[in-house]
Amino acid sequence: MRTLNGCEMAEEPATTIPSEPGENREEKPSLPVGVITALAFGAVVLVGLYVLVARQSGSQTLTGPSRDAVAYAEQLSVAELRMSAEENFLGQEVVYLDGKLANRGDKAVRQLTVRLYFRDTLNQVVLRDDQEVIKARSAPLLPGETREFRLLFDRIPDSWNQQVPQFQLLSLELQ
Repeated sequence: MRTLNGCEMAEEPATTIPSEPGENREEKPSLPVGVITALAFGAVVLVGLYVLVARQSGSQTLTGPSRDAVAYAEQLSVAELRMSAEENFLGQEVVYLDGKLANRGDKAVRQLTVRLYFRDTLNQVVLRDDQEVIKARSAPLLPGETREFRLLFDRIPDSWNQQVPQFQLLSLELQ
């Protein structure tokens, strides 16, 4: 017993109750949180890469025009090519290539895609751009028909020589 200012006080015994193993204790995960997070992040990255590779391999199935399409391309003529430029609402220069496409053959053209090569003053390619002249979802270009077209370019380098670009046939679908 203890006394405080003449009063006797009983000491309270310090009691501790031993706990059972696993009782009232926090369970620690078997793997640290950082390792779990890293594994989850790695899985997401792998899935993303798989999807990206699958999309790219599917979009690169373009093997070029068939021999028949290349032969028929001689029946198509491009005329009255003219280039123009305007500023869009963002203040950027947009270049247009207008022309007329004539089908002098006996088949309808359902789709036509070309690759255009823009060059600099040293005749080096400064831009290669693929454009659909006749879209697959538009009306086909019938035999004997002539149709106007407009191609749009919004990222031509300043080193471009201001000449009409060179055309290369990429795909041609006939009916």
